Order: sequence, then structure tokens, then C-alpha cells
Amino acid sequence: MQRGIILKDLGSSAAPHSRKQSLNGAEGPHDPLISLLAQIGRNWNLNVYLLSDMTKGNVLPSVGFQLRRAFLSDSDAIPVDDSKWSTFVRELCIRYRKTPYHNERHAGTVAHLNVWLLRHTACWNVLTPLQKLAVVVSALVHDVGHFGVNNSLLINSNHPLAITYNDRAVLENFHVSVAFRTMLFYSNGAANILEHLSADQYKSERAAIVELVLETDLASHFDFLTRFKLRMQVMQSTVSRMANADVATEEADRKAIGEDTSTDCWMIAKACIRCADIGHSAVNWEQHYKWSRALMKEFFSQGAQELELGLPISPVCNEQTTDVPKSQIGFIRLICQPLFETLEQADASGAILGVCLTQMRSNSGFWQRISDTGVNWRDSNEVTALIPNASGTPPARAAP
Repeated sequence: MQRGIILKDLGSSAAPHSRKQSLNGAEGPHDPLISLLAQIGRNWNLNVYLLSDMTKGNVLPSVGFQLRRAFLSDSDAIPVDDSKWSTFVRELCIRYRKTPYHNERHAGTVAHLNVWLLRHTACWNVLTPLQKLAVVVSALVHDVGHFGVNNSLLINSNHPLAITYNDRAVLENFHVSVAFRTMLFYSNGAANILEHLSADQYKSERAAIVELVLETDLASHFDFLTRFKLRMQVMQSTVSRMANADVATEEADRKAIGEDTSTDCWMIAKACIRCADIGHSAVNWEQHYKWSRALMKEFFSQGAQELELGLPISPVCNEQTTDVPKSQIGFIRLICQPLFETLEQADASGAILGVCLTQMRSNSGFWQRISDTGVNWRDSNEVTALIPNASGTPPARAAP
């Protein structure tokens, strides 16, 4: 039991550990690590667990470096110092705690999936260079400092963070605050990736990052989904314009696209980070199963802490009563699938339907099989015997 973490350490701004980050050097064009890094932002089913093994637990820096190199390389439009970017992503990695699920591996995965989704909606071509930077940064930082408990526990225990943020998106506000404290104050600005922006650019960039991180609060999921569905009903002309747009690098280009299109694109960007945050529901079964086990471990740890503190046990956090296969099916069908189905309407390529939704439905079916047969969901050997080849898994599709 880690009661001390809840009552004493949650509000600490200190890094939870001081491990040194060290990425293995790649040796040549056929090096397995180089091949894996090249899939970031391009292959939905990137093997993140393999990447974690090959980089010795440095998924976030690996993804951060690769996204910067592959998609944020315009030094004129995005004046980010390479050294400061390197320091920033490494310091972020240090500040992610070693929780079962909400860790640096999750953050790197969300950043990778977020870019993949945006590129398939064609929204990527409409976003300004600084908006693209905000998209990547927000995903990398969206859970930094997470303690493995949710907002309900913090609010119900009157934790100082809940008092500080008035019970509203407590963790999300905390994460973005940690991110900017790291960016602005670490080692006299050594991680300040925004230092070369003008005052107006910085104000806009900070607002965009904050807005996107706050979108990851699942408490607002259904409200956002309702608004997104309504907007998508009238957004088809926008989708067509985005699909036919060249990369909008000049101010004149962006004005030609139109204000409505830019606004709609930003709403799609919000939907993408929400989808990416729950994207483990739509990756191949092998990784989905690992992510699900990790998440349930975190939930059950919270339930045990709530029980010790005399608080109501949060939904799906009671290890004794939670039917995990059914809870996974419900999560996929009620939360994940409707959001992905709505976002899919903005994807002219068909990839979100052909890859994400197909796999998501397959994963739901596998959980149903586990439920129907009574197989112990915790026993990976039993699950593998029941689902030996994860049949129904669609082929991975790479973005161009």
C-alpha cells in the first residue's frame, strides 16, 4: 500500500526518480532500431513494447526525437533549438513516474498515434507549423507526473491539487503545469523550446498546448463527442478542402483555406488527441492486451488505496468485484468506438476504418471470447491458448 504517495508526494514538483537517459546508438541503415524509429507517426501498430526494450525504457525521448526530425524540421517556421528540444524530452521522461500505465511509454505512444491520426485526416496539411509543434508537445506532456490515480480520488480526498485546481481537470491542469515549469525553469532555461518565439507566438503556443492537454480529461468525453458529432454533420465540405489542400506554410495559404476550415481542423486535432489517449483500444491484440493488463493493475492499486482511506471505490477499481472482460468490452463499445467512428468521417483515406476500427472491433470480440469461456484474463498463457493468432487482426498500414 502506498498511502504516503497519495497524502504527501502527489503535489511534489520534484522528479520521481533521477535515472539517466541513454539511447542506444544505431549503427547503420539496416539497424533494427532505425527501422523501428522510422515507423513512428507512420505505422499505427508500431511495436512500442519492442521500442521500449531496444531503448532501455526511453520511448518518449525516442518518439520525441523522431517526430521532431520527421515532422517538425522546418527551422524557419519552427525556431526550436535542437539542444533544448533534446533536454526537454529527456527531462519530461524523467518526470514521468514508473506507474503501470500512465508512464513515459504511454506518453510516447500517444504522441505517435496522435500524429498518425492527424496525417490521415489531412488536418496535418492545414495546421500551421506552430500548431503542429503544439500537437506534438501536448501529447508528449499530457500525463507528465501522473501518480497512477484519477481525479476522483484526488477530489474525494481533498488533496491539495484538487484544492489548487478547484476540482476541475485536476490532473490535466497539473500535467501541463509541470510541463511548463520544466520548460521554463529547468537549469536556467536549458529546456525552453519556446524561447525563440515572439511574445504573441508564445502566448498563442502556450494556449494551444494547454487547450489540447485539457482535452484529455475523460470526464468531458461525452460532451465533446456530442459536439463533435454535430459538427461533423456539417463539416464534409471542410474535410474535402483539407484533403485537397497543400501544406499551408504561408499566411496567405492559410487565409485561402478559410477560417471555418481552420476552426474545424482544430476541433479534429482535439478529437485526435482524445482518440490517441485511448488508442490502446485499437492497436493489435498483443499490445492491447498488455496495455489493458497494465491499466487494470493501476486501477486496482487505486481501489486498494481508496479502501484504506475510507473513500468510495471508483468504478472498475475494485479488484474483488470488477468483471474485467466485460468492462473492457464496455469501454471499447461505449467510449472508444463512437469517438473513432466520428473521427473516421474526416478520413478520406479509409485508414481509420480499415486499421483502427477493424482492430478495435476485433479486440472487443476477443474480450467477449474470454468472457464466454471463463478463461482467466490475467493468465497470458491461457489467453494466448484461446487466441493463438489473434485472428481478425488487420494488416498494419503505414502513413505516407
